[in-house]
Amino acid sequence: MAYYLYGRQNIDVVCFVRSSYSEVYFELMGIPCERIDLRDDSALKARLAGLDVVLDFSFPKGQLFALERAALDTIEPVVSSMRRGATYIYMSSIMAFGMKPDEKYVRDCRISRSPYSRIKRGAERAALRAGAANGVSVYNFRLGQVHGVLQSVSLAFRERLATEAATRVDGNRWELTNTIFPSSIADAVIKCVEGGCRPGTYALVSSPQWTLEELYGYYADYYDLKPNLVYEPQAPAKRNRISWRGGIFRALAAQRPLLEAYVLMNSPLLSTKLKGRYRVAELLGAPARMRSRIGGADAHLLGMPPAVLATSNSSVEIVKRVERTFDRHYQEAVFRGRS
Repeated sequence: MAYYLYGRQNIDVVCFVRSSYSEVYFELMGIPCERIDLRDDSALKARLAGLDVVLDFSFPKGQLFALERAALDTIEPVVSSMRRGATYIYMSSIMAFGMKPDEKYVRDCRISRSPYSRIKRGAERAALRAGAANGVSVYNFRLGQVHGVLQSVSLAFRERLATEAATRVDGNRWELTNTIFPSSIADAVIKCVEGGCRPGTYALVSSPQWTLEELYGYYADYYDLKPNLVYEPQAPAKRNRISWRGGIFRALAAQRPLLEAYVLMNSPLLSTKLKGRYRVAELLGAPARMRSRIGGADAHLLGMPPAVLATSNSSVEIVKRVERTFDRHYQEAVFRGRS
């Protein structure tokens, strides 16, 4: 995102980071960055008051029950530190629509079915309230699965297509994917700042949306691969009947994200105890999971999301040209850094 905005005319970019890990990339690409303490109100006011736009990609860390409060405690100070008339854009993934983590198709759920969507929806509402109170225009972006040269999901696609004798795709070749590239997100930011759409909450996906065939074809062409693609749509798992011998526990396990969102997030002691037991079970079962894991390339959702913000044309060929330009610049920067 910083790279694609930094290269635009009449746009000055500064990136605020909370640790030294993020500084490496910005220094490599020559993009200004600074450390910032979100708990220091005076520092926030000094640095943010002069900015026209703030993009917030932050997500709090800590125990599950404390994350919702931590997110709210971050947003209000940031928005209140901005000047009146400025623009604040809060970033979430498309999972903020409330689906369970294992769902295949995107849909707008009235009830959050995961802790992530509950936290993010609360943060989005807090951002809108803070914007109204401080005269700041607020946009909530719900991003489709973000692809790109430096994205881990793109590396997963490349690895699968390069190593698998037959790559099985869970879906029909014509089905729409909820994917997007950083350059399209940058276009959406500029559209909002220039008044191209009203403040509110929007989904961001490629425009036009890519089909599964286009998505896998993009990676095959970009990396000069000849994969054997087998489109095999998997039917949704059938619900197990509840019996008195373990059936109830299986039913509860199936609703784990919902229970985490509405039970554990409100029960600090129970949340801490169960997390400890879960970690132990994770360690004991790790070898078996590693043998069965197939990677994250199929983690994108299918279907058309609601409230899509149309961006500039992000067809396969256009994105391919943009990504190759970034790839070349990044490789040149790495070479200069080593010499």
